[in-house]
Amino acid sequence: MKASYLHNKRITSLLPALGLILIAHSPVARAEQTGILLKEGKVVMADVLGVDKDGVKLKVDGKEVVYALDKVDPKSVAECAKLKPDMFNVHWHYDMGKYYFKSKLYKPAEDELQAALRIDANLKAEIDPLIEQIHQALGVKTVAAPAKEPEKKDDLAKDDSKKVDPKKDPSTTKVIEVGKDDEDSGGTGKSSEDFAAKFKRAVVPPKSPDEMKAFLEKRKKDLDDQIGGTWRMIETAHFYCFANIKEDVHKRIATDWNEHIFYDRVSRMLMHKEGDKLWNNKCPIYYFEKFEQFQKFAAVIDGSPGAGNSGGYFMAMGREVHVCIPFDVQKAGSQQEAEHHARDTVVHEGTHAFLQLNGEDVPLSRWLHEGLAQFMEFWVEKEGTANNAYGKDRRERATSMARLVRMGDLLTWEETRQRPMGGMDLVGYSYAWSKMEFLYRSFDHQSIPKMINLIKAGKTEDEAILGAFGMPADKLEQIYTKWLKDQAKAGFKFDQ
Repeated sequence: MKASYLHNKRITSLLPALGLILIAHSPVARAEQTGILLKEGKVVMADVLGVDKDGVKLKVDGKEVVYALDKVDPKSVAECAKLKPDMFNVHWHYDMGKYYFKSKLYKPAEDELQAALRIDANLKAEIDPLIEQIHQALGVKTVAAPAKEPEKKDDLAKDDSKKVDPKKDPSTTKVIEVGKDDEDSGGTGKSSEDFAAKFKRAVVPPKSPDEMKAFLEKRKKDLDDQIGGTWRMIETAHFYCFANIKEDVHKRIATDWNEHIFYDRVSRMLMHKEGDKLWNNKCPIYYFEKFEQFQKFAAVIDGSPGAGNSGGYFMAMGREVHVCIPFDVQKAGSQQEAEHHARDTVVHEGTHAFLQLNGEDVPLSRWLHEGLAQFMEFWVEKEGTANNAYGKDRRERATSMARLVRMGDLLTWEETRQRPMGGMDLVGYSYAWSKMEFLYRSFDHQSIPKMINLIKAGKTEDEAILGAFGMPADKLEQIYTKWLKDQAKAGFKFDQ
């Protein structure tokens, strides 16, 4: 499965038709620059101005250019269309749907054709046969959804005096920050499906020793020929660590970061034992000396240019996983800060992969995924800073929760079960983090992995809570709410 994940600490852009997952971390200040993969193999870095049947409109080096659709890789066209959708233009949706259908991008094709149908029900006779062909290609037996009335644009823009209940309209809790983007949409600002939809199972057998040897040799050649720099590979107990960074740094992080800071710590957190189900073979992790090389890898090798706008991501097909981390010294301001960011990112993204694939690969709530990934990241971040000071993102979460407590209008556990909804959903991230902190600090440390294992064994989340914490979810929520209020007064200051 392929998903992607982005925000100043992550993104997620979904390509469900490919059965892949991509999860990304921390978009950068230059996130408006997108890597456009041409069919000839060249990658063009540009600002996306728009997409329609005439082509992809870009601004390259200050000049506006148009690349015809037949000159651009279809996946890149889809990424660009997400960045600049023409939301209420029926002709745009219809034209893009037919283009995706012709390009065999069936899920995006169905999405656009259904969008056109919702706007103009008179297109049903033309669209239904196409959707039927799409379903045949995907091997699903589904009838096209009935046309709906056109969606109306938000009236709030016309009347700022209208009040919206944030419990009923979670979009009001989104906070747009400089350098941050929608974690679940690859930077498009549109939320995509929940984790249950993203983390669909895909049966991909492990590689045999000969197949893995051939893969590693080919990957090394592709890195040398297509990405640039001096590439090396260090094999450790659980990883193939590819890097074109300084050799001494490469040797240090291959073991210290990958094995000790990431693998060993998350294993202990989730009570994972050697031999338990995880990813296939050993997991490749790629560290890039230059951000531009990271972007090129995302576009050329992974076929996901949007992931290159993040600060790191993981991609998986079933249990076949790899992680990509740039050393962006220019953005970080120093080599030391670039290392800190890269280290924290590999822990966060690795936690997502580890959590999903440890044991049975079953759907998990958003709060659980993002709560644990943040918890592990902030834990490592705290230890790596002077005087064990908490980092910016962790302080941001604590400040957000303290403000919500002061407002006296806390959301329920159920209302935040599938939050955060995207990279700008600061409130959703804050709740997810606070829930994990609460469970870790209020109960036996075996309770969290027990809850996760019960979910993976087929229990509902509420059943797993009862089995792991010895109380129903509503009772747990009462204790959590009191804990939040106490911690808000104390400033969420506690030892790891």
